[in-house]
Amino acid sequence: MKDAKRRLQDLLLFSLQAGVSLVVLLGMFLVPQPNGPVTLVPLNDAGEQAIPTILSPGDIKLLARGSMPNSYVVAGPLPDFVDLILEHGVLALNARAPGCGPVSLKGRRI
Repeated sequence: MKDAKRRLQDLLLFSLQAGVSLVVLLGMFLVPQPNGPVTLVPLNDAGEQAIPTILSPGDIKLLARGSMPNSYVVAGPLPDFVDLILEHGVLALNARAPGCGPVSLKGRRI
């Protein structure tokens, strides 16, 4: 009985450690890099409507359509990562991460 309980505790601890490690690695990989291209992904209808206002300052350049639905790849100074999510409903991802970058008209990555 104690042996089974110990195995369950070890399994739960391992699962927790693996989950935390995965979240940290994905966060490091997907968080936008300073001065790098960023993919803006709307999380809801309000986010989709907010993208033109985010892009309206002259310093932000629209580079391409993103590979995710209704997403755009941009470059330039953006609002803070948390502000984009909380105030605009837009998720900013590292455009250099696989699956997050621009797509050409034929559906191939450019």
